[in-house]
Amino acid sequence: MIIVRKVFSKGKKPARPSDSSNDDIDWISHAMKAAKLTSSAAKLIPVAGPFIEGGADVFYMALEPLKQMKANNEDFKKLIQDITTLLETLHRAISTGFTQTENSEEFTKMCSNFKNLMDRLLEEYTHFVAESRSRVIRNYLRSEEIKGMISKYQKEVTALRENLMFYCTVSNHLLQVHKNSGNLYGASQTNRTANDDIPEFEEFIELKQGHIQLQEEIKGHSNTYYYHDSHYYHIPPSFKEHQAVTWVNGNAHLTTVREYKGDAAGEHLRADLRILARLKHRDITQVMGFCKSNIFPSIIFYEDLRPIGLNEYWEIDTSWDTLQDIFTKHRMRHNIRAGIDHIKATIPSVFESDKALRIQFKGCTARRSQFETASLLRDFHNIIPISHTGLYLDSSVDGYHFGEVYVDYDQAYQLCQGCLCITNRNSTHRMQLVASFFLERRDFYPDNWTLPISTKANNLKCSTTSKGTRLSFTQSQWQKSETLFLDHYSSLNDDRRAQLYESYMAQLCHLNAKLKNERPCFQCNLTSLGLVSSIFWNLEIRLGNHTKAAMTWPVDEIFLFIDNPEISENGYIKRPNIYWSRCPEGSTRLTTLELCVFGVVVPQLSCYCGGAIFDFKIHNIKPLQEFYESLGLDPFSDDVARAAGALLPRHLNLSML
Repeated sequence: MIIVRKVFSKGKKPARPSDSSNDDIDWISHAMKAAKLTSSAAKLIPVAGPFIEGGADVFYMALEPLKQMKANNEDFKKLIQDITTLLETLHRAISTGFTQTENSEEFTKMCSNFKNLMDRLLEEYTHFVAESRSRVIRNYLRSEEIKGMISKYQKEVTALRENLMFYCTVSNHLLQVHKNSGNLYGASQTNRTANDDIPEFEEFIELKQGHIQLQEEIKGHSNTYYYHDSHYYHIPPSFKEHQAVTWVNGNAHLTTVREYKGDAAGEHLRADLRILARLKHRDITQVMGFCKSNIFPSIIFYEDLRPIGLNEYWEIDTSWDTLQDIFTKHRMRHNIRAGIDHIKATIPSVFESDKALRIQFKGCTARRSQFETASLLRDFHNIIPISHTGLYLDSSVDGYHFGEVYVDYDQAYQLCQGCLCITNRNSTHRMQLVASFFLERRDFYPDNWTLPISTKANNLKCSTTSKGTRLSFTQSQWQKSETLFLDHYSSLNDDRRAQLYESYMAQLCHLNAKLKNERPCFQCNLTSLGLVSSIFWNLEIRLGNHTKAAMTWPVDEIFLFIDNPEISENGYIKRPNIYWSRCPEGSTRLTTLELCVFGVVVPQLSCYCGGAIFDFKIHNIKPLQEFYESLGLDPFSDDVARAAGALLPRHLNLSML
């Protein structure tokens, strides 16, 4: 066997001075590393594996006190080096894959003898170490008796090593004769020698393809896209992942297997192993082993994983019904957060951006200080699954408030709890302001109208006025069949948005109770409670002869004035003023009759709001109530907001609305 021959053909290194502390550390540390690697590799070997693992572990235990001894350890040096060579032989033999064949009784017996030998050596060695603390015994250890004991063990180790070398040589020859396509031991010895020198492979246990039984493939890995020459191109993932059953030491384990694809599969395998070798953390799923087969290069992870991409993390689960659900989601999220923090601290280049994976709730409902309670509530509010989507608003309404809480409900003919809702069943949902916060001018910022690129293509004249934007049209430009869209966006600044979000979360139970008590008619059709943090206006200008002009325009051009939405000091944003005029200054407006003469129509205005939305069709508010009560807080009052140190809103009298 080439590898075994390589191990035993190494020449002896020239001895260094016996009093060299560095030399002591070198040969002892080398022996400890060999014991550790052999013990790990033996976990994969059925029948004989436990004997190899046990013997290596016992040897490692014996080396610990020897490493601490300043004297007398030179007496054991030759014996330790012989045992180390034996362990290296076992490790090399295991790594070559000859143990894939059925273990013989002879090999198992050799491994059992090795384990017994290590046990006896540890027992005698421990006895000598304990007695070596006295000067008398220290002189005794230098006697011929101890040297005779060491010589006896050296002879046994040498005999065991020679038997193992012969067995490995024969086994290796038989394995090459009977190799199959699933076992890559037939790869060239040159490649195997090169692989053995790769440091990534030394950190983990090598598994064979025969150890792994693939189950269901894990779907959902996105393609990578890149932009070149005005086109988008996609690159399929460089790997596939599967649930699998992996056999180790005769036992089946549920695992996740990442199988690498493509010409660069080997490079990707080694690159990932380099990263994973540095990520030793309790909240990061560890590597069971790897397979460097040319047809199945892969990494095997402990546990049946269901990976979640960072971009999809906030969508991990938007529904829950009980407090237990929240805690279950939290534990998973907290572990992910802790693991990611460790990865970013260890290898900062892994993540280019930081998604909002927040430190989550941990702990119980014991007595806490005011500061601890406030911190706990803030963390708890961060794990509540809240939707962050837009809602369509009625653009005919005079305006809306920034940073205010609205109730969204569907109107219908219904009689509920003595309150008659008399509205059109076919009407859209309605929004009602239920709470407001004090705002200042610095808490929000407005944007300007964003013009479409097609305005330049159509040679439309656009200018900025003191109130907003002005577009000018000739009759020929207006009669073109096209639609222009203009956008305007206003929002709370980030600091104020975060403050109001905390207050909004702390008020959910309180507001829900007020709606139930003061406006019971809302309960049957209540859709959501939302915090408005941004307002989006969209203006649709439909060009073309929608209303046929009676004659040629009496002027060369007309003007469309689009004012910016006015925002008051307290965050009230008014509906933007939009009108047509034949005057460049906009001092006059076109009447309804003049609009018909020019064949123009008033642009269509739409309005949307963005912010946090607690959707009662998806979410259950009861777990929040239970959690607040467990802290001794009244969920249906301002107690929660005060405990969290959040801003208190002004509650509207809902019975008067």
